[in-house]
Order: sequence, then C-alpha cells, then structure tokens
Amino acid sequence: MPLFVRNIAQFIHDQYPDKSQVTVVLPSQRAGKYIQEELFSIVQKPFFSPRFITINTWIQQLVSETVLSQTELLFQLYEVHLSLADKKESFDEFIRWGKTLLSDCDEIDRYLINPTDLFKNLRDVKDIENWSFDSTKELTENQKRFMEFWDKLGAYYQTLQLRLTKSGKTYNGAAYRKVAENIDLCFRENKEAHFLFVGFNALSPAEISIMKQLQQTGRGHILLEADRFFLDDRQHEAGTFIRELKQQVPGTQIYTSDLLLKEEKNIEVIACAQPTSQVKAAMTVLESFPEEKIKKTLLLLADESLIVPAIKHIPLKAKEANITLGLPLKNTLLRTWVDLLFEAQENIHYFKTTAVYHKTIVRFFRHPFVHKLASEKDVREIEAIQLRIIKKNRLFSKPDFPELSEKLNELIRLVFASWEDNWGSALQRMHTINALVFPCFDIQQDLLERSAINQFDTVVREMVPVFHSQSPTIGLFTFKQLFNPGWMNKAVAYYGNPTEGLQIMGLLETRMLDFETLIVIGMNEGKMPPGNHIQTIIPMDLRRYFGLPTPTQKDALFAHHFYRLLPSAKDIYITYNNAPGEGIATNEPSRYLRQLELELARENKNINWSEKTFLLEKEESHPVQIERTKEITDAILNFFSSGVSASALKKFITCPLDFYYRYILGLYENEEVEEEMESSTFGDIVHRTLEALYTPFAEKKIQVTTYDIEKMLKVYPVELQKQVSEVFNAEKETFEKGRNLLSFEMASYQIDRFLRTEKKMLEENPDKELYIESLENKIEVEFEIEWDNKKYPFKLLGLIDRIDNWGNRRRIVDYKTGNCKEEDVKFNFSSYSSVPDYPKLKKELTKHKFTLQLGIYNVLYYYAENSIPDATGVISLTALSKGFQSLHFPKRSEITEVNPEFIDFMQQLLLNIGKEMLRLEVFEHSPEAKYCEYCYK
Repeated sequence: MPLFVRNIAQFIHDQYPDKSQVTVVLPSQRAGKYIQEELFSIVQKPFFSPRFITINTWIQQLVSETVLSQTELLFQLYEVHLSLADKKESFDEFIRWGKTLLSDCDEIDRYLINPTDLFKNLRDVKDIENWSFDSTKELTENQKRFMEFWDKLGAYYQTLQLRLTKSGKTYNGAAYRKVAENIDLCFRENKEAHFLFVGFNALSPAEISIMKQLQQTGRGHILLEADRFFLDDRQHEAGTFIRELKQQVPGTQIYTSDLLLKEEKNIEVIACAQPTSQVKAAMTVLESFPEEKIKKTLLLLADESLIVPAIKHIPLKAKEANITLGLPLKNTLLRTWVDLLFEAQENIHYFKTTAVYHKTIVRFFRHPFVHKLASEKDVREIEAIQLRIIKKNRLFSKPDFPELSEKLNELIRLVFASWEDNWGSALQRMHTINALVFPCFDIQQDLLERSAINQFDTVVREMVPVFHSQSPTIGLFTFKQLFNPGWMNKAVAYYGNPTEGLQIMGLLETRMLDFETLIVIGMNEGKMPPGNHIQTIIPMDLRRYFGLPTPTQKDALFAHHFYRLLPSAKDIYITYNNAPGEGIATNEPSRYLRQLELELARENKNINWSEKTFLLEKEESHPVQIERTKEITDAILNFFSSGVSASALKKFITCPLDFYYRYILGLYENEEVEEEMESSTFGDIVHRTLEALYTPFAEKKIQVTTYDIEKMLKVYPVELQKQVSEVFNAEKETFEKGRNLLSFEMASYQIDRFLRTEKKMLEENPDKELYIESLENKIEVEFEIEWDNKKYPFKLLGLIDRIDNWGNRRRIVDYKTGNCKEEDVKFNFSSYSSVPDYPKLKKELTKHKFTLQLGIYNVLYYYAENSIPDATGVISLTALSKGFQSLHFPKRSEITEVNPEFIDFMQQLLLNIGKEMLRLEVFEHSPEAKYCEYCYK
C-alpha cells in the first residue's frame, strides 16, 4: 500500500472518531479505493466510511446553480455578443475567439481576480500597442473596430454573469469563486461536516481560499506529500506549488521523505528507433520480471497514444492487469463511423446533390458496423453493388438499393439523408442509428464495440436538448467542432482490480499512488511534459502580473506529477523515441531525463544509471524468387490456350516476375472509380471517339473524302463529350474543371489535329483514295506449341485499331496517344533463318518497344485474311508531323516490306518466347525493369 495513503488513513482514524462526518476531497477518484482499504485494515471492524469525492464534483454539488457545458456556455456568450457588438458576426466566426474568451473568464474567477481591473489594464495595453508618434494620423476603420472589441471585453464578462445568474446557471470558475466567497455553503447540508483535502499540487487562489477558511474554522485539514530533494530546493519546479501552499496556508501538513537522495535505485533509459518499438522494449523488460514483481509494477504511458499497442502486447505472464487510462473512443472503430456520418453530410453540402459520392458509399459498405448489420445475402449484394459502381464508373449513386434488406436500407436512409442544418434533429438521428446498430454486436465477443457505442450514445442524448433549445444558426463545420470534443475525450473503461496486478495508467491517474517498479513509455519532450501552449487573449506579462497561470507553471505541475512517483520506486525503466522527426522536427528525450542524470544521479551515488538502445532484430530481405513447379507449368499452358496478347509477351520479356504475378497468379490492380482521367482512359476515349467517327465508312465500305473529314471536324466535340460522359457516368461537371478539363482539352486537341492531318493527306494526294476496312478488329489465331514431347494449343490474340486501304495499299494502323520514336518501330534482326538466342532477342524487343506488337499484328492478319498487309505502323497522336511510322528493317536493305519469310520468323519467335516461359526455372524481378506493377523494387 502506498505510504502516503497509509498516512492519510491513519490521520482519519486518529482525528475523526465519527468518520461519517468527514468528506475526503481528492484530485481524482481513484485514490479513494486505496484509502478505504487501508482505513479498514486499521479499524478492523465495521464503521461508517468517510465520503470520498473529487474537488470538481464537490464544488458543483455545493452551488445551487446548474453548471453548464462549454457548448452551452458558448451559446450563452454568443447571445451576449449579439447584444453588445456593432458588427453581428455569425456563430461560425464568433467561435474562433469565443472559446478563448470563455477560458479566460473561467480563470478570472478561479483566480479571484477583479475583472474590472484586469480588463482596464488589458485595454491600456492595447492602447499602447496602437500608439503612434504621428498623433495626427487617424485610426483606420479596422483599428477602430479592434479597439472597440477590447473596450467591450469587460462588458462581455459582466453581461454573461448577469445572464447566467438570472437563469440559475453558472460555469466551473464562477462556482469556485462563489464557494470561496460564501464558505457557509460547505455546511448547508451538514452543520457538523469536516473536510480533508489530500494529495493536491497546483491549486487556484479560489481553491486555496476555500481550504484556508475551512482550516481556520477547525473544519478542514490539508495533507500533502513531498520528497526533500524537490521540496527543499527552491529552484526545483516539482516543489513549486507545495512550497507556495505551505507559505499561504501555514497549517498544511506535509509528509516528507529522503528516499530520492538516500535510497538505492536502478534507472535504465532505453532509446528506441520507432514509437511502437518503445512498447516492445517495455514489454521485453516486463517479461523478464517474476510474477510477484509484475504485481507491484506501474506501466506509465507518458505518450498516451500508445495505449492500444501496449494493451495488445501485455505478456501472458502478467495474468492480471488494470487499465485505468481507458481506451479513448477516438481510437476505436467508432471514430471512423462518425467520420463517415459527417463525410456523407459534407458531400451533400459540397456537391449539392442527394446522390452519394462513390468513395463514401464504398467506405460505408466496407465498414465493420455495416457488416454486423448485413445478412449473408446482403454481403453478396454489397459486393455486386460495389463492382457495378466501379465497372460503370459511377461517381455518384442514389442511396436506394432495393436488393438489400429493409434493415440495411433503413440504415442507408438514416446515414445519407441530409441533416438540413437542423442539429438537434441530426443528433436525434444519430441516436436512432445507434439504436439500430447496437443490438447487432454480440454481448460477449463485441463488448468493446458495445461499450463504445453506449458511451457515444450517452453523449449524443445529452447534447440533443442543448441543440434543440438554444442553438444559434451554425454551419456543418462548426457543428462538427462542437460535437467531436464531447465524445472523443470519453474512454471505454477496462475492468480490473485497482489495487492488485499490473497497473497501466496515464500520468494524472497516478496521483497519490506509489509503486516499487516503474516502466515509463514515451518519455519525449512534448509528451512528458506535454506541449504547454496556452490559448488566451490576455498577454503573458499581464497574466503574470495578475497571478494567472503561465507555461512555466504548467511545466511545474507535470514535473510534480512525475517526480512524486520516483521516491518509492526501486527500479525505473524509461523509453523514448530517438527517430528523426519530419521536416525540422526532432524527437528529443524529455528534459526530465537529463535532470535526473545531471542532478539526481550526481547527488545520490546509490543510483545505478544506464542508457541502452533497443534494436529490433531485422529479418534478412531476399529478392522474391518463384521456382517453377508442375502447377506453374500447367498454369502457363492453360494461359496459352486461353489467349496470349502482345502486352503479355512484352511483360514477360520485360520482367518475368511481374508477368507471373499478373498473368499466371492472376493479380490485378485494384479497380477503382476514376475521378481524374488516367492515361489509359485518356487513350481509350480518343480511340473510341475516332472509332465512332469512322465506323459508318467501315460498315458501308465507302470512300473517305475531304468533305467527310470537314464534317467530322464539326461533330467530333459532341462525340468526344458523349464518350467522356459514358466513362464518367454522365456526370458532366467532373470534366469541366481541374485535371479532367485539361485532359478533355488535350483529347480534343489530338483528335482535331489528327483529322486535319488526314484531310491534308487527302488534299495533297488527290489521285489516292482512302477506305476503312475495319476498326477495333479483334483477331484470334491458334497455333501449336510443343513441350515435353506433347503438343498444346497456343492462341494468339490481338485488337487492331484500324485496317485501311490508302492508295490501293492495305495498312495496319495502331494509334498511340504517346510519342513514337523511329527506333520504336525498327525490326533489327539481320537474319530470318533462325531465331536468335533469348538474351539477344530480349534485348532487341525491349529496345524497340512497338516491334513485337506490330509483328504480331502481321501474323494475325496473315492467318485471318490469308494475305500480307502492305504496311504496318503507328500513328502517334502527339507527333502527327511524323505521319504513318511504318515497321522497317534497317539491317535487311533488300527487304522493305513484310513478306512470308518474316511471317514464319515471327511465328517461331512467338513460340520460342512461349517455350522460354516453360523453360524458366525461377521467376524473378529483372533489374532493368522500372515500371513493374507488383514486384518490390
């Protein structure tokens, strides 16, 4: 049992025969359990226990007025603002400074400051700031309004007090002032009451006044604890408030110790390379303890954001653990659910439509809360809906899905119907959603989720009357600002024994408690002590003059909380993160660590100080290698029979491992709705537009003339817009702004230039005629490939953009929306007599990137039409000045066109590539490949 707790229990037993008359006022409720246990062990018989209560709850019970929440106070202050200000700001603008003014008003009362004096001084400070040597120069309108604001701050305070008094309401600071100025309120219910104030540190003047008055009347006592190391040293910040309180209230009793300067202690500081590795380091230390030592250990989370990984890694050896910190609701699934509710409303406001944005509906369908509500049939239908949204590229969908169950559709209606800026109604709807979702969670398996929803719903129900009765006109963003802090700071409590087993706490929960072993996680500057920025409209010099808290005092507060844990601890383990921060930020160890090392460890020679670095064992990383098996061979043969494209063969040549993942294993990139036109979609839209323009000529086998091209130049914008609309689900606004507009304009530009180039070609060659034979022509040809003394089908696939007849020469044309260089269409093999070895073949086909594709088109056309095309080539829509870039053969000067010998060569080349796939023993990443979709590079 903590020594201070034992002293308190003994004091109660010795000083108060009738313990039921005693109210023990605590900084936090947790210590009350310890005092009760120790008191019972002293008395050893039944008795009426003292009353244990936190100081905030005690003060609120003493005053008759209702203590308002911050949201209610903001609404009250806004009404004051509207009555006093010349320029009526909206609540959304007011809240930017209204919260700060309320905080300052609260401190003015807690610190028993004369508001008239303070606001007068504040006005004088602002006068000096605006003073100028040029007295003839008048203030601008903005400067005048600025000064008027400071003039009226005192009136804001006074008017707020009158308004609250009339309605029987108050706030915390005013309640403390009232009790300090009317001490008889403490005896309103019990004239014989006694009060014991224990374990306090930083106290406001109102709190000190209350305690001092009660002590002077013989009805109050103050008990504190401190170690002489920080109490007697007047420079040590940890003892600042206790020294001041002892001076202000001389009768204060302080239980002191010399443990920090005399006792032997082991302090081990562990540097960790990552935030979460601190948890692993701490649990490694904990794992080394015997069970009895674990029971007397405190796991202190200086960085409370590490609560979840800490809970997950508690060793089984601990057996019992009590987590007083609780899991904040913002760290549960509830956070993503509430974000989703607001996201739905933000989309309604932003897009001005009742249809649901595709990312929001997909996120909704994938949320665990929805899956709990959904039946097995619903889950199958949800998958089909998501697939339909992607396939049809629907940016927005109506929130109406008749194929889903009525219960799930009810949830969809509740989530995606507009709140219409009626926040009371919005909160009521949240309550209805909670009631619908809550029963879907199992009472045993989903206890955490049930507790989180229950806590959240309690906050929602408490806020409903606030927004129904007195809410001003506010926007969605401001409502979110007011709503989120109310529930995010709540926590799901973990059940455990508060006096036995491993204790896991935040710093504030440790007040008045002692432990033999400390493991502190996250001891970085900014975490311990935390950042000390104070939001205030009162300048620091003025705050210091009137005795209001400053950052220095906040530091002293946390220093005391930390240092008071050290005297009783024999073994102390402290972790901190030393990884480089982002930008100019750095992860510095807490100043407390350096103070312990340079001050305490030097004065107490019995302290064993050590510093270590915690390193996670790194697994050796090996390149991914897939060894060929019979199953892989069978999969490749099956791939051959289902159809091989030029892109698949090119993928294998470029990187065998990427080919394996994509075509053999069947991995595909996640399909998503396109909001911005991807390069592949851009090319597809251009192709489809040109196909639509030229299709009538292919179907009717009629000549294309300059007159026809002129007509196309007039109608292509309509056709292009139609094609884009189909891709983007008729959502016209999606390609009327941003990158999509640029892509749309570029597509239009490319099509326009292509048509004008075609027209110029016809004009410059009046003796030649142009006919379109086919567009987007899909051709399949099947060969046989021999493997392991057996023959298997090898199907070749191709989709040819355009086959035309220009001047009685049949051409295969492939459109490219990217550039095409001369070397891209070279066929650089000097001999057709035999296919070169694979390394040389791979090098040539990789270097000349369109050669393989154009060669395959020739093979496909030859077997489909039983003839050889006169030319095969590329038209680059970004380099139209190059014209039709034909496949050519620089190392075979006697051959300028495709011939049967070339067709045979290509056929053998393709089959040899197929055999190389079957021969390859290991599929691994090619070092030369730069754009693999699946390889780790």
